[in-house]
Amino acid sequence: MVCCKALKTLGFINRLARDFKLYSSFKLLYFTLVRPILEYGVVVWSPYTAMTLSNLKEFSAAVADKLGLVSLAERRRMLCVKFLKGLLSDQVDSTDLLSLLNFKVPPRQNRSSVPFHVPICPSNYMKNEPIRRLMLMANEDPSIDL
Repeated sequence: MVCCKALKTLGFINRLARDFKLYSSFKLLYFTLVRPILEYGVVVWSPYTAMTLSNLKEFSAAVADKLGLVSLAERRRMLCVKFLKGLLSDQVDSTDLLSLLNFKVPPRQNRSSVPFHVPICPSNYMKNEPIRRLMLMANEDPSIDL
C-alpha cells in the first residue's frame, strides 16, 4: 500500500515536472511529496518480508540512481539510529520506551562490547518488534556510537 501510494505520487510528479530542466526541482518535489510517504513511521514500521523489501528496493533504486540519493534502507537505518540516540539522550521523552531497553551490564570485564541484551524470541512476530529491532541494530553495527 505504501509503495503503491508513493508510485502514484511519483507518477504525478513525473507528469507535472516533465518539462523541468533542473533536477533540483524534481528532487525538491520528491523530498516533499514522495519520501515522507515512504519514511512515515519508519521506527515502528520497518519492512522485513522479502516481498516488501524487494518492492521498496525496486522503487527506490531508479530514483536514487537518477538523483544520487542514499538508498531507502540506509535512510531507514539512519532514522532508527537517530531515534534510539534521541531516546537515550532524553530528546525523546518517553520513559515507557526507555524502560523497554535491556542494557547489558556484564558481571565482570569481558570482550563483549554490545550495549544491549536482546532476549531470544519464541515467535517470528516478536522478532520484528520495534524496540528489539533497535537494540539488535545497535549491537550489530559498531559504528553506532551510543
